[in-house]
Amino acid sequence: MKKLLIPFVAWAELQREMVELARGNERGVLKVIISRGSGGRGYSAANCLHPVRILSVSGYPAHYDGWRREGITLELSPVQLGRNPHLAGVKHLNRLEQVLIRTHLEQTDADEALVLDSEGFVTECCAANLFWRNGKDVFTPPAGSSRR
Repeated sequence: MKKLLIPFVAWAELQREMVELARGNERGVLKVIISRGSGGRGYSAANCLHPVRILSVSGYPAHYDGWRREGITLELSPVQLGRNPHLAGVKHLNRLEQVLIRTHLEQTDADEALVLDSEGFVTECCAANLFWRNGKDVFTPPAGSSRR
């Protein structure tokens, strides 16, 4: 929130809401969105005085168990992610690159897209973090780097 300059302070309330929504869901997905709120037209955030939180719960994706057992097929995405050191490590709603990546992915038979940044470094998948194993060693692209 600090990097995005959103003055959100209702952390205890958010935690209570998350616990309440997660209660009774042994397996599922809890999605939390915090926005700076409504502020009119243009890029100025000056009139965005009341941050908004949106929480939703959905079922555990059925295909995850199969992916876990059998692995997945990756397709190298033709869309590369731009580097932005200021937002590295921050998940935000400006995801137009991911929309384009998913659109290309849906034209293939692959399960997920392997995404590179604009300098050719492996970064992530379209809608997932990326981990791979070599023997007993597990690897992942660096979190919070300028590579996002």
